[in-house]
Amino acid sequence: MYNREAAIFNHIVGNLEFAKKLAKSLEDSRAFDKITIFTRDANSENEDLGIKVIPESCDSISKARNFINMSFKATNFTGHLHVIEDSVELDSDPKAFLDALEKAMAVLDYDVWLNASCDPCNYVYSKFNPRLAVDLDRPEVKSLGLSSKILFTSHSNTAWMCYDFSKASDDLLKFNESFTIPMFMIIEFLARRKSTRTPDQLYRMNMYMTIPEEVGVFHSEPLPIKDDPKSEAMAEEDKIFKSLNVAFAPDNNIDEVLECLWNKLKSKIG
Repeated sequence: MYNREAAIFNHIVGNLEFAKKLAKSLEDSRAFDKITIFTRDANSENEDLGIKVIPESCDSISKARNFINMSFKATNFTGHLHVIEDSVELDSDPKAFLDALEKAMAVLDYDVWLNASCDPCNYVYSKFNPRLAVDLDRPEVKSLGLSSKILFTSHSNTAWMCYDFSKASDDLLKFNESFTIPMFMIIEFLARRKSTRTPDQLYRMNMYMTIPEEVGVFHSEPLPIKDDPKSEAMAEEDKIFKSLNVAFAPDNNIDEVLECLWNKLKSKIG
């Protein structure tokens, strides 16, 4: 139908009901060909219900996410995989958003996308506030079938991610397993995505692409967490992060982003 699947990531043992609730909402939308829950609840494997258990060896968020992605890679999946944390709740029908997002990813060669609407740093007084909004109002651009605008935000996170498995490199299907703390894991990934981009790709730090259709479709609710990162773990992973010399300085040159976007659009016209 869409060549689109959803993988719901149930990381916290005991929170499986949240994942099942989200799966039901996604099923009701009929926007996905298939929905699979990946859980840490060891005795919950159920093929009929689309529930798979994450191995005990995948004992961190980074390892578990890599296991999910490699499970799809092993089946030669070539569609769009949406990896969604079980803290996400739908607020409206996601079909228009999904169609518009996947179209933008295809045209802009943006093979891995992280959501912006679940990151509180993208809001000012509860209003979604992107750093840059580009109107796509030129007639030749309209022929590409994109949204009315392309947005760039200062922050993004992993609550909802989308991978184009037909184009994403193996490197961008994986998080660095040295990290167990999401902050380090996400920043390292975003910096690596930027450092390995081709010159015509829009991957930048603190300039994360999204579309207006994302806003108002879903949000993330904090779920019960049993184990917060200990100060010792924070200090250890900070050492690892610094040892990698990760180049995570923000990209503040709007002209550079606009030029790259315009060149990409021109390359796809006609």
